[in-house]
Amino acid sequence: MVFDRESISVNGSFNIILVAQPAAIISVHVTVLDINDNDPVFPSSFMNVSIVESAAIGSRVALHSATDADFGDNGTIVSYSIEDSQSVFMLVRSTSHSGDDVLLLELTESLDREQKDLYVVNVSASDGGNPPRFGYSTVLVNVLDANDNAPVFEQSHYEASVTAHPGQRAAIITVEASDADVGENARILYRLSNDPHKQFEIDEHNGTIFVKKEKLNCSRSGCEQNCSRICVISVEAEDQGSPKLVGHAFVNIHLSDSNDYDPLIHFRMYPVGVGFASVSEDAIIGTTIAVVTVTDDDYAQNSQIEIIDGNDDEFFRLENGNNFAVVRLNRLLNGRIKPFQLTIRATDDGFPQRYSQRDLEIFVLRIDDKAPLLDSGTIEAHIFDDSAFGSLVTVVHASSDVPLMYPVGVGFASVSEDAIIGTTIAVVTVTDDDYAQNSQIEIIDGNDDEFFRLENGNNFAVVRLNRLLNGRIKPFQLTIRATDDGFPQRYSQRDLEIFVLRIDDKAPLLDSGTIEAHIFDDSAFGSLVTVVHASSDVPLLFSIIEDSSNGSFKIGRHSG
Repeated sequence: MVFDRESISVNGSFNIILVAQPAAIISVHVTVLDINDNDPVFPSSFMNVSIVESAAIGSRVALHSATDADFGDNGTIVSYSIEDSQSVFMLVRSTSHSGDDVLLLELTESLDREQKDLYVVNVSASDGGNPPRFGYSTVLVNVLDANDNAPVFEQSHYEASVTAHPGQRAAIITVEASDADVGENARILYRLSNDPHKQFEIDEHNGTIFVKKEKLNCSRSGCEQNCSRICVISVEAEDQGSPKLVGHAFVNIHLSDSNDYDPLIHFRMYPVGVGFASVSEDAIIGTTIAVVTVTDDDYAQNSQIEIIDGNDDEFFRLENGNNFAVVRLNRLLNGRIKPFQLTIRATDDGFPQRYSQRDLEIFVLRIDDKAPLLDSGTIEAHIFDDSAFGSLVTVVHASSDVPLMYPVGVGFASVSEDAIIGTTIAVVTVTDDDYAQNSQIEIIDGNDDEFFRLENGNNFAVVRLNRLLNGRIKPFQLTIRATDDGFPQRYSQRDLEIFVLRIDDKAPLLDSGTIEAHIFDDSAFGSLVTVVHASSDVPLLFSIIEDSSNGSFKIGRHSG
């Protein structure tokens, strides 16, 4: 008969009762002595534990301890060990307050989940038998991610090209960053951190950069002309760990050359402040009459300006500069008083070349013309103290042999884009050399949508806003006709251009912060020194705010 002490009873003993003849009862107490026939046993042959990769050296994780069914030394766990000598862990054994065996796995080296995210540790337990017996368990140590890696872009610098007018929401380039962490620690959101003109936007999820404005404004790359314009923006990739980590990259966006737009011709009259070009009939050769400036929505275009018609007798010449030309008198008028009509053409240097042309009418001012005569030296007017802005106060009447323009000094009419209905825009006056004529003034063209109305008086009419502009910013050109009440009736007409002033206009941008100009010491009074160029969405007025020459120079208020 074979005995198994561990299956007999708790203390490994049992009683036997013997019955003998003649009748006798004998009780025998049998103690089964233990032999070391049981291995130490862990609760499971595999244990799963986790530790964060940022855990400090000396951090501990609790393991299940082993037990042995044997008795005495045979059933006592005397030691634990790790079978792999290269492990980054060690075993620490202690006793709880209740006397239970406690087994701990202690970290001995720093962890890096990105290098190794799972460790397999073979743990053995030995009992006190002779010879000892061993039990084993495999511990799977999972290394948990800590947000210890910032997102990294595939490139530190990206290069992209786009036209100066790509259109809103045009995709330019997609940048991509990766994060060696996992989970939220590796989930990346993109943003722009350096876009001073707010011209671009980025999809925060996929890193695609889009154009935000219809026209891009980028600085020249280290030179003033004939060089590319580059917008440099900074992109950030931010993970969603705690704390959040950020990676950076730069994107150079080059504005590519394309010739999509015609040059635009603008006239600046001389002297400053008049609404038409003119030249005195006794003007000397070289007299400045007007300045022609050219703008082009294409990048870095330098337009050639020329007179293509109306100058057969070469009364005028052009002195060309960079996107501007000065119209000067080239020969004496010798009594010529008929107006000139010059056709000016501007041709850019793009490929293919584009051009535009515009007529410039030049009136000859007779030197014996009389000054306008005001109807009254003193005008008394009254206004209510609660009158609305733009209310008509009075009309100044004057007579002259030539057309008069009111208000004095303004070469165009304008209206704010947020102007209210009834705002006064201009006053049209009519003079007639015939006696006692009362002219009827009307708008015959350019007012199809009835944005304006006329309030007629005796040989004058007030131009007022008739309906809200509702975002309209394109200039208006009204054709005004005045018809007298004589027999037969006679009439004349004139165009009135009305600019819409945007309320959110940015400050004008000068083409250069410093301008160097030279002039001869014997230059005549009124000689052109230079032309200041600036860009803006609305007409500009120039002025000198500081002058160390004690007033030796003046600037054209409209021409620069």
